Parts: sequence; C-alpha cells; structure tokens
Amino acid sequence: HATLVDGVLSLSRFEARAFDGAVKGSLVLELQHVERAHLVVETRGVSIAALEALGRTRIGATGRLDADLDARGDLRDPVHARSQIRVSARETRLPGQLAALGPGTVDAEARAERGVFDITRGVSSWPGLRLDARGRATVDGPATLHLSATGEIARLAPLFGQSHAGGDATLEADLA
Repeated sequence: HATLVDGVLSLSRFEARAFDGAVKGSLVLELQHVERAHLVVETRGVSIAALEALGRTRIGATGRLDADLDARGDLRDPVHARSQIRVSARETRLPGQLAALGPGTVDAEARAERGVFDITRGVSSWPGLRLDARGRATVDGPATLHLSATGEIARLAPLFGQSHAGGDATLEADLA
C-alpha cells in the first residue's frame, strides 16, 4: 500500500519473491528531506548466491539467508545511515576446498551509525570449525575487533593436505 501525503511517501507494506526467497518491508520517505528516510526490510530463505549478483565481489558461498534490517537516514549513502541488522544463514557452503567442511550456519547482529559498525554478535560454524567475532569496525577497517577461531585439527588438516593430525586448535586475534 503506497501513499503520498504532504511530500511524504509511505509504502506501508511491500512484499516480493526475490533472490529465490521472500522479501517484505516498509518505507517512509520525506521527499524534501531524504536524510530522514526509514526503511524496514525482512528477508526469508533468500539465496546467498543470488545476492552476490548485487555486489561487485563474488565469494562463491551458497546457502539460505534470513535477515532483518532497520535503517534510518539517507539511504543513498547506506554506510552512513543508522541501522540495525540481524542475519542468520543456514546450509552455508564455503567456496573451493573449504566446501569439504560441509554445510554451516552464520548468525550475526550489528548496529551501524555514520560509518561505524558495532558487531554485537557474530558466530559462524561448520563441522569442526567455529568462528566468533565481536567489536567495532569502520569503513576504513577494524577499530577494536576481536576474532576467535576454534577447530578440530583432524577435520581441518585434510584441507591443507595433511592426513595424520589430531587435537583441537584455538586462534584469538584482536585487530585495531
């Protein structure tokens, strides 16, 4: 449903089948003050591979994505808008030889404002591998980002041409 009243465009609800999934949301846009826009988008079951067509970088991952986005500000410059996003991916397969890990999951939540991104939770896991991220990043790179990777060596070693290895490994990194 769309209305235009006193220079304010309101799409109270939009729904579409897109990217092999469902997309729905709402938009309020003051035509004379686009910096006051408010966009809410919800995706369910969207294909990660289909989304790559929107970007300039292809990573080759596949899977299904659910996401909730609430963005306020000038949507022509989304990096500097105020936003909250929650992302959940399932059946996520990595490209190349990492595909041997099998299907995994990704769950993340972040807030962004004026080019600063606060990652409140980021967890990715595949059989034998778990990655955690939290902290802050900017458009110029990490500010105070903490990364953690834990893995089962017996499952990961074949990815690097090794067949006789065992145990667990943990890697912790703070990027600033």
